[in-house]
Amino acid sequence: MVSSLVYPGLDMPSTTEPTAVNLGPLEAEVMRIVWREGLKTVAQVTLRVNESRQKPLDYNTILTVMSNLTKKKLLRRRRRGNAYHFSVTCGEEDFAYRQGAATAAGLVERYGEPALAGFVDQVAASPELRVRLEALIENPEKRGGVEGEGQ
Repeated sequence: MVSSLVYPGLDMPSTTEPTAVNLGPLEAEVMRIVWREGLKTVAQVTLRVNESRQKPLDYNTILTVMSNLTKKKLLRRRRRGNAYHFSVTCGEEDFAYRQGAATAAGLVERYGEPALAGFVDQVAASPELRVRLEALIENPEKRGGVEGEGQ
């Protein structure tokens, strides 16, 4: 077992290697909008997504994307009247932390020392990264993620 990190709401026992959630480009765009702007309905997100597109996407496309994000446990969906209202299950920083932790754990589990060596080489090549990593090692409370994890 590499880690007991578990995504909130996912049915994954703590003895299972953590898994990163793969997002397609449109899923990532929708999540950025919901995280940063707090939009709640498919109609609101559709309007925002289409602001930067020459060929607009229709409501059903965004509904499908947001439904898929619900299946991936990144959004919660509730019906209010005739509209679905969505809310996030975790913040953007927490998601990034979990993605990084799951990816690193998976690489180390699969490849061991070579994966760690590659990480060390990346950090060693950048004085700024080294300072940032040392600060995170010395101050676990600055690591992010769910309280109590990664510490």
